[in-house]
Amino acid sequence: MNLLIENKLKNSKRDRSFKAKVIEKLSDGKYRIQYKNQSYTARCPATLEPNDTVYVCAPENDWTELFINLPCTRKEHEALAANTLKQITHSSSISIKTTGGTAYTFALPSDCSTLISLTIKQAWPKTTWSNGALVSLCNVSTSGTNVTVTLSTNTEQEYQVSFYVIYK
Repeated sequence: MNLLIENKLKNSKRDRSFKAKVIEKLSDGKYRIQYKNQSYTARCPATLEPNDTVYVCAPENDWTELFINLPCTRKEHEALAANTLKQITHSSSISIKTTGGTAYTFALPSDCSTLISLTIKQAWPKTTWSNGALVSLCNVSTSGTNVTVTLSTNTEQEYQVSFYVIYK
C-alpha cells in the first residue's frame, strides 16, 4: 500500500523543490546542476558560480523545465530576466560576534541608484565547523553607494559570507 502511494506521489503533477549544487554555467541563463549524483540543466537569470548551493524547482514535476529559485520575489525574478533590475554577489570573510552583532560595510556598484533587496546567499564558518552555526541578517542601511549590514550569530567565529544584492 505504501509503495503504491509513494509511486503515485512521485509521478504526480505537483511542484517539486530540492537543494542542488551548481556545476557550471552553460550559457546565459542556463546552468548545469547536480542532484543525487545526476546532472540536470536549470534556468536562472542571476549570475551563479560553480559549487553554489541553490534551491531548484521542477514545476508540475516536469524535469525538463527546471529553474533555480532565487532569494527574491517573482516580480524581481522577472525584472532580472528582463534586465530592468541588476544583481551582484558580494563575498567577504567577517568575524561575527554573538552579542551585539557585527556591522560590515561594502560598496555597491556605481550604477546603483536604489537597493531593492539584500539577502545572505551563503555563510559558513572559516575555522571550526560547528553544527547549528547560524548567521542572521539583523539590519541593512545605505548611505550613498555604501551598504552596511549588521550580522549576528550563535557561534562566534570568522565566517565566509556571501550576499545576494538586487538593485536598480
